[in-house]
Amino acid sequence: MFEITKWYLYYLIEMMTKKKIDEDFFCSELYAKYGKDPDRLDLSTFEKNVFSEIELVSSRFSSNEADHKNHPGVFYTKEDLYKAVLSAAKKLGVLSNS
Repeated sequence: MFEITKWYLYYLIEMMTKKKIDEDFFCSELYAKYGKDPDRLDLSTFEKNVFSEIELVSSRFSSNEADHKNHPGVFYTKEDLYKAVLSAAKKLGVLSNS
């Protein structure tokens, strides 16, 4: 069986910052590879904290405009998600801080 590594999580962040994958795919993959059992991955405490920050936003993300209209403030938007991913990318060194 393929062992999930932190490489894939970093790859997801990189692809999201480059807009090579969509938000729903990112959130689905992050949940499947990190959210279900983060302790199975070989991540530092710092990395776990950063991925937990993204997971918090991605778990409440909705691409459905009706969700935002009918339940304001309940779901995160594409902009919120992208901002969280960019922040994580900088913290993890996926992007430069400049």
